[in-house]
Amino acid sequence: MSSPTHSSFNGASPPDHSRSSLCVLRLMILLVLFFVLIILVISIAWSILHPINPVFTLNSLTISNFTLSNSRVNADYDFELSVDNPNEKLTLIIDRFHVIVKYHYKEILSESWEKQVKLEKTGNQSLKTHLRPKHSSGNRVNKHLFKLLSTDFRGRSLNLTVEVYIRTSFESEIWPTKETRMKVSCNNLKVAFGAAEDSVTGTGTLSGRGGQCKVDFSKAD
Repeated sequence: MSSPTHSSFNGASPPDHSRSSLCVLRLMILLVLFFVLIILVISIAWSILHPINPVFTLNSLTISNFTLSNSRVNADYDFELSVDNPNEKLTLIIDRFHVIVKYHYKEILSESWEKQVKLEKTGNQSLKTHLRPKHSSGNRVNKHLFKLLSTDFRGRSLNLTVEVYIRTSFESEIWPTKETRMKVSCNNLKVAFGAAEDSVTGTGTLSGRGGQCKVDFSKAD
C-alpha cells in the first residue's frame, strides 16, 4: 500500500523560479520586438523623406606665395564654396571638415577643423576658407612629384583637385537625426599663374568657372 506522503509529491506544482524565468524570457522577447519595430518605422520614415545630398559649387580658388624649394611645396590657398540644401522638409547641418589639395592624385596639403554650418530647408550659404601648410617651409613631397610640379609651374599652370570630407546630419521635425559622411570632389581645377621674373614664386587664380563638385558617401572621418 502506497504512502499518502509519496502520492502528494506526484501532484506537486512547478517551482516558482521556473515561472519567473519564463516571464523574464517573454519580457525580453517583447522588448526586442518593440525595438525592432521602432527601427523599422524610422527606416520607413527616412526612406519616404528621402534626403537629397547637398550641392557644392566651387566659386573661386586663389593660390598665393607659391614656392617650390628643397622638395617642399609652400603656398596659401583661398577658396570659396557655395553649399545648397535642396531638401524641402529637412535641415542640413555640417559640423566637421577635412580638406585635401591634390596634384596628380597625390596630397600636397591637408587640414581639418570643426565648425557648424546649418542650412535650413532649401537654404544656401557660401564658405570661405584659407589654408596654408602647418610647417613654415611647406609640405614635403617625393622627388618625382616635385619634378612634375616644377615643370608645370614653369609653364605657369597647375591642375589641382580639392577634396572635402564632411560629416553631415539631416534633421526632421519629428524623426531622429540621420548622420552620414560625404566626400566632396572638385576635380580638374586649372590654376593659371601670371608671368613673373621669379620662376619659383607666384600667385595663381582659377581659370574659368570651378563648377559643381561631385558628392559621394564616404567612410572617412
